[in-house]
Amino acid sequence: MEGNVKLLGDDRMLGMEFKERTICVYNTEDDVMELFSTRVHNQKVIDFLEECKKEMK
Repeated sequence: MEGNVKLLGDDRMLGMEFKERTICVYNTEDDVMELFSTRVHNQKVIDFLEECKKEMK
């Protein structure tokens, strides 16, 4: 899990890697839990993260 990676959560238990046209969600063992590769999937992830951002404020 290298490159453009963001660790999420207070305990850093979840990671997201942003590649050219895909988003990978990893667990603590670096196993891919989810792989989003279509434009619709990626937009859903972006929308979800925007909602999380609003709730954190």
